[in-house]
Amino acid sequence: MKRFLILPLMAVLLVSQPVKAGANDTYIPESQQELCKTIGAEYGIQPELLEAIIEQESAGKMSATNGSCYGICQINGAVHGYGYDTEEKQIRKACEILLYYDCEVAEALGHYNGQKEVHYDGYVDEVLTRSHELEIIHYGN
Repeated sequence: MKRFLILPLMAVLLVSQPVKAGANDTYIPESQQELCKTIGAEYGIQPELLEAIIEQESAGKMSATNGSCYGICQINGAVHGYGYDTEEKQIRKACEILLYYDCEVAEALGHYNGQKEVHYDGYVDEVLTRSHELEIIHYGN
């Protein structure tokens, strides 16, 4: 049931977001883009949201680390374990984390980012704005 909540809520949030002139398509590797489409469809999460998370977290680099966070989605090994050693496993875990909170997408992104009290600026705003830009590029207005 949770998976069906993310898409409609995301659509409502993103309708009012302006798109930057000259926004470019995602630069993450095509293999990651395909995984975002396939896995996103399985979990009911827009691939553009997953692409925006990957851009923000690691710029598509599987070797990225930040403290105990690692991989393209910066999964926190101290919290979630260290078994997410492939792009596919990273994206699947990102989807599971987003759906775990069973709330609107902006709040889920805040929790994903490790915020105890979710702030709708900074990380959340950047990911949602980028996701919206990618949706416009992929699907038009």
